[in-house]
Amino acid sequence: METNLPEPSDNPAISLAYQTPTSAQRRFALVVVILQFVACAVVAPFPAHVPRIDSFVPVILAVIFVADLITAVLLFSQSAIMASRAILILANGYLFSALIVIPHALTFPGAFAPKGLLGAGLQSSGWLNAFWHFGFLVAVAGYLCLKGEKHRSGAAPMLALPAFLRSLAIQIGVVCILTWAVTAGDSVMPRLFLDDLSYAPMVHYTAGTLVLISVLVLLLMRTYGTSVLDLWIMVAICMLISEMALVTFGLTARFYIGWYVSRALAVAFSTAVLIALLYEMTSLYARLQNAVRAAKQADRAKSSFLSAASHNLRQPLQTLSLLQRALRPHIHDAAAGAILADISRSIGAMSAMLNSLLDINRLNQAS
Repeated sequence: METNLPEPSDNPAISLAYQTPTSAQRRFALVVVILQFVACAVVAPFPAHVPRIDSFVPVILAVIFVADLITAVLLFSQSAIMASRAILILANGYLFSALIVIPHALTFPGAFAPKGLLGAGLQSSGWLNAFWHFGFLVAVAGYLCLKGEKHRSGAAPMLALPAFLRSLAIQIGVVCILTWAVTAGDSVMPRLFLDDLSYAPMVHYTAGTLVLISVLVLLLMRTYGTSVLDLWIMVAICMLISEMALVTFGLTARFYIGWYVSRALAVAFSTAVLIALLYEMTSLYARLQNAVRAAKQADRAKSSFLSAASHNLRQPLQTLSLLQRALRPHIHDAAAGAILADISRSIGAMSAMLNSLLDINRLNQAS
């Protein structure tokens, strides 16, 4: 059963992790998902080879590295502002994704060397690819579990740079360990490839496992409710499902048409959340500018009102003050004199209050 997101009072709406998506956003995301599924279904029946382009892999992975790194930095900033452990975990997932594509590219056969660099074997690049997607899905699951915690409105913002540097050190360590494991232990790793081009049966089970985990993460997202950020993570995971499904069902192999399409989906998978973040942040900035403009107009209207009110009130006060001074010499009764004194004090208090309002108005105009 789907649960609602926490109320805006508990979770500031400035974070995309707590904004409820509009109907238009949901429809657009659904269209993107349907189009990429249709593209895969159209390409899948064509298993023919196309020319092998070895430079394709490092170029694609360089784009993914840049996109994931920028996404990670943006999420680290949001996690610091919101003091959110959930967004911090998600940022670590994108940072891990950015870093692991480096050894994946270096160990890919033919990308930089016939058998890959770093002492890679036949299975090294394939397992790094599997660990890449598995690690990202684990990070998304962690983000969803922590997101259920009630946001602490009084929580102090974290320092973004120390959090990023700590996470960077951790993720570099994890990526180095995984790279060492799949290169030094290539001979004992389960076989994903028979040669540079052909898949072994194990690759279908590995890809199928990633598809199953992806579906479970999607169900987990529906359980915890969907924010704008969650919506585009779901789109990215659907692209990952399409990419892995082509491999699971044996519809493609390296340097087939489907393989090139799956690599393009990997780029879309990495850039989907980045584009959404940039677009939504631009929209938030535009709304903030409109709010500032409206506040300035309200200040100008308030200043005009105070100026008009001071002008309209000053004349009656001056008239009352003159009348009080004119009546004072002619009043000899003690009770009437006390009343006149009270009136005089009231006029003085109103004049002082009016002068204070005018001073505040001048200060606001000066600032």
